[in-house]
Amino acid sequence: MSDPLSGQSGTDRNWAEVFAHAAWGIRIGSADGRTVEVVNPAFARMHGYSVDELRQTPVEALYPPENRGSVAGHWERARTEGHHDFESWHLRKDGSRFPVLVQFTAIKDAAGQVVSQAVNVLDITDRHRAEIARAASDERYRVIAEAASDAIITIDTGSRILVVNRAVERIFGHPADELVGQSLTILMPEYLRHLHEAGVGRYLQTGKRHLNWTAIELPGLHRQGHEVPVEVSFGESKGPAGHTFTAILRDISDRKAAEVAMRRNEQQLLQAQKMEAVGRLAGGIAHDFNNLLTVLAGSVHYLLARHPQGTADYSDLAAIKDATDRAAALTGQLLAFSRRQVLQPVDVDINQAVRQTSALLRRLIGEHIEIVLGLAEGLGAVKGDPTQLEQVLLNLAINARDAMPEGGTLRIDTSNVTVNGDYASTHLGLEPGPYIMLAVTDSGHGMDALTKSQIFEPFFTTKEEGVGTGLGLSTVYGIVKQSGGSIYVYSEPGHGTTFKVYLPCVGLCATPEEHADLPAGVARRGEVVLLAEDRTDVRRFTARVLRECGYEVLEAENGEVALACARDYAGTIHLLLSDAVMPGISGRTLAERLRAIRPDLRVVFMSGYTDDTVLDRNVVELGIAFVQKPFTPARLAAAVRSALDAGLPSRESSAAG
Repeated sequence: MSDPLSGQSGTDRNWAEVFAHAAWGIRIGSADGRTVEVVNPAFARMHGYSVDELRQTPVEALYPPENRGSVAGHWERARTEGHHDFESWHLRKDGSRFPVLVQFTAIKDAAGQVVSQAVNVLDITDRHRAEIARAASDERYRVIAEAASDAIITIDTGSRILVVNRAVERIFGHPADELVGQSLTILMPEYLRHLHEAGVGRYLQTGKRHLNWTAIELPGLHRQGHEVPVEVSFGESKGPAGHTFTAILRDISDRKAAEVAMRRNEQQLLQAQKMEAVGRLAGGIAHDFNNLLTVLAGSVHYLLARHPQGTADYSDLAAIKDATDRAAALTGQLLAFSRRQVLQPVDVDINQAVRQTSALLRRLIGEHIEIVLGLAEGLGAVKGDPTQLEQVLLNLAINARDAMPEGGTLRIDTSNVTVNGDYASTHLGLEPGPYIMLAVTDSGHGMDALTKSQIFEPFFTTKEEGVGTGLGLSTVYGIVKQSGGSIYVYSEPGHGTTFKVYLPCVGLCATPEEHADLPAGVARRGEVVLLAEDRTDVRRFTARVLRECGYEVLEAENGEVALACARDYAGTIHLLLSDAVMPGISGRTLAERLRAIRPDLRVVFMSGYTDDTVLDRNVVELGIAFVQKPFTPARLAAAVRSALDAGLPSRESSAAG
């Protein structure tokens, strides 16, 4: 076949040069597209043929078999439209494939009939490889993005969402496909939207960042309308795809909840430390005051014995005794708050305690308040002092009454509860395990946060001056804490108040035992009491009471003297009556040393205050009795007589010996 471009004019020769040196492969073929008439060198090179070989090669040999039908379709479209571009695959002489961009052009004569087929072919292998690499990169990005727990959102300069990952739905509640095309502000609270739009506009105009783009804590908006705390970091891209911003948003709800819990625990710890410090102060004051009251109450007792009712001085002495009794009650409340009382714990049925106290409560709080009991069946027992636990109920009920001056409802509930680790972690003082929960709820005016933070402090009161002592709830706090429990208050202004008391469960409730009356305080023949008391006035009064009861008394002003008396005394010492807290040797240490040399020695502690060295081991479990200062002669005599008789077969057989 001769070169159709030979023998042409100068202009045609110029086109021949272009044809020969073009980077694109050019093929001229028959109108039906089946035969090759002429090709340029570029076309031959990209297919691995020589120009002459191609002139003898069927066109079908240049196409993969599966593409031949579609190529015919593309040519038919070009015949109709005059021109058509498409991407396809071609075959080289060695059978290998390569991607191409093909341009079909129909060459027509003057009459508009198609006389030839012009084909331009560009080898796009490099571009194809780049697209494959980019697709692989995009796929890796997609896999990473879909696997990420953080939300990833790409927006354009108008804040229109272009791409999101699946985590967006988990954090914000919106399906990912619904967000594409929406404004990013759909994920923001209303009050932040104009700030975002203004900030983006300012940055696009000035190129200056007005805030940090890394780890910003912001509120997001969930599809259901509630806010979600998120940590946001931004990135910026300026490329062929345009100017975009990508945000990575991390849901920090758990972290925020943990921070709130930590702050609450810190506040609870500070409150507990403050209460402990105030308790120590209150206990110390009560200790000194009770020593004074012991002498005062004892002296009034003897004076009243000499000035009976009807005598000139009786009314004044009776007034002193009444004031002394009220002062003793006040110091008792201080000791309860400071957890310096010695309790006599037994297994207590809280339901039974509530039932027994409810009759008194109905008279105490008045008919304008309804009492509702919600007592759980099968309630476990707690270890506590029944009298003190009844005091807890009374004080909480009185507090509820005062919160409902116009009437309302007082509800008392009990239940078995198991405190888990999560709940215990947010309630300082509670350990995981089984508890009995006592809840006292009123429908009164409630409390604000400041009042709640001070409610258990001694002498704090919201009542007018002169009404109440401000020790009711602090007494409750002390009794509950000393019983191994915890108490929490829940209240809001206008929504009433609930106090929840948690006491460790010790098992099922047992049948109450019958307790005999305390024995009389008269001494038997020859009984000897070793009295150790560092306060001279208290020691003299106590010795007087014991001698009037018939006991022989050995007096010692401290522990060292008491030890010397015990060593020097040749006879039997039946009982040690010792102040629990003394300078030098404490009452407990004194008792332990004396029992080492006198194993049968009975012990009674007396004090207006007990420190931790006594409280951390229950005096009842040690076989030691306790009498709280201030005491009357009768109470002291009864405590001594009871301790001496404990464990003896009978009073008669003991006296006969």
